[in-house]
Amino acid sequence: MNGPDGLAMRQVIIEGAGPWMWRAADEWAWHLPMADWPALRDLILLHTANPRVIVQAGGCMGMYPRLWANHFDTVYTFEPDPVNFYCLVANCPSERIIKMQAALGATGGVCSVQGATPHNAGYGRMTAGGIVPVLRLDDLALPSVDVMQLDCEGGEEDVIAGALDTIARSRPVISVEAPSARLRRRLGDMNYIEVGRAGRMPDVVFCRSE
Repeated sequence: MNGPDGLAMRQVIIEGAGPWMWRAADEWAWHLPMADWPALRDLILLHTANPRVIVQAGGCMGMYPRLWANHFDTVYTFEPDPVNFYCLVANCPSERIIKMQAALGATGGVCSVQGATPHNAGYGRMTAGGIVPVLRLDDLALPSVDVMQLDCEGGEEDVIAGALDTIARSRPVISVEAPSARLRRRLGDMNYIEVGRAGRMPDVVFCRSE
């Protein structure tokens, strides 16, 4: 089967994983996660007693979900952009990585993705209307979630709003890229406190305080 144009294989091995099918012109969605990965991995694992299930969104072209599969039994990853998702599937062949071409949000529905550029394929933002499913994490009724790693280009607050039952039940470690003050207050209301930061954006990691 022929894939989308403008893709190329990157012959790089990261933590034993590679090569990678990637958008040929992309720079930011490649270099930033690769540089930030070791510190983010170590910080999250430091606060995760039982690394069994991680929910990772957005999956972009599959770097984070493929690497998390080295440390968790099951990875659920969500990516709405169709070309990114095509690469993600190619890069994440493991059956332990559950791959969904969808966005996580506060309510179910459909969306489209806009704003990505050739040099930053990970910058797409969810907009109302379109054909890509939007799912509430709570509607999946996952028995347990140990970590939520969210990199949703500003959509993290909606993801949290659609996951309140899951969070109350599982008390996962939550990682959010550059959380807003409002999201910090919301997490604080659920007795979550910041336990560390990793990367340049940065990714901020929160844990339940009780």
